[in-house]
Amino acid sequence: PPVLMIGQSILVLVGIALGVLLLIGGIATLKRKRSGPQYIKYWVVTRLVLLAIGLVFLFLTLDLNLQYQEEVRVSLIEMMRASNLSEEQISERMPELSLTQLRTTMITWALAISAMTAICPIILGLVITSGRIREEWQGWP
Repeated sequence: PPVLMIGQSILVLVGIALGVLLLIGGIATLKRKRSGPQYIKYWVVTRLVLLAIGLVFLFLTLDLNLQYQEEVRVSLIEMMRASNLSEEQISERMPELSLTQLRTTMITWALAISAMTAICPIILGLVITSGRIREEWQGWP
């Protein structure tokens, strides 16, 4: 569906821009410029905000996404039938899941991946703003 494609594309493009920001911050930090850690702090905050926006987008489009997944599942089953697979082989490869199971699985995976994705920005933000390290880079030109 177009709304899913557009939303995901925007999230990916912003993510790429954030990668560039992190790269610039990393290079400036290696050169011991005060702007480097500042860029990294901006990246940390923006990355976590983007992560939250992604989760909100997921919950707003959850039903549409589930409907799309069901359409893909039906198409795959039709392709398997066309390739002369038995119904038993098809059901082994494409087990029947209830809407509740699909919804729960999607939410669980989204939250787990989001939590794992948040670890790096959180740790980097804590390290770069910790007392001694912050004092050191604030003295850079």
